[in-house]
Amino acid sequence: MQFTKIVELLILELLDQGDGTVEMKRGDLASRAGCAPSQINYVISQKFTPQRGYVITSRRGEGGYIRIQKVQLSINEYLTNCFHMLNFASDLRKIEAIIMGLHDNNIITKCERDLLTAATSSAALRTLPPAVRAGVRIDTLRQMIIALIENK
Repeated sequence: MQFTKIVELLILELLDQGDGTVEMKRGDLASRAGCAPSQINYVISQKFTPQRGYVITSRRGEGGYIRIQKVQLSINEYLTNCFHMLNFASDLRKIEAIIMGLHDNNIITKCERDLLTAATSSAALRTLPPAVRAGVRIDTLRQMIIALIENK
């Protein structure tokens, strides 16, 4: 099993034990997972994002800690958050993370997830000049999120 999956499962287990919140030292978590503290940062930045419903608070230094909290947003709050996250979605990986977050939070079905993924895929946009693909991908997902807001 990859270290990222091990760390993710460990954090999810701690979140379950802590009723949706875990706070601990980055080094302690790294020791439990058998990895470097920088690898903890990587997993958190990839798996515990606002798009997936998590709030991260951290403080570095001697008394430093990292707090991960699972938050429950209304569907409209979540969709609005995703809409604004598109301002920072510079590549296909970030778009796919937003789409997966919509599915993982039960806002869209598997079929809707697959349709959104297909509509924003490189294959769907292959005939466009490379310089405009990212903008079209973002605009397409924005319009789909607006439609979800209006229909949820």
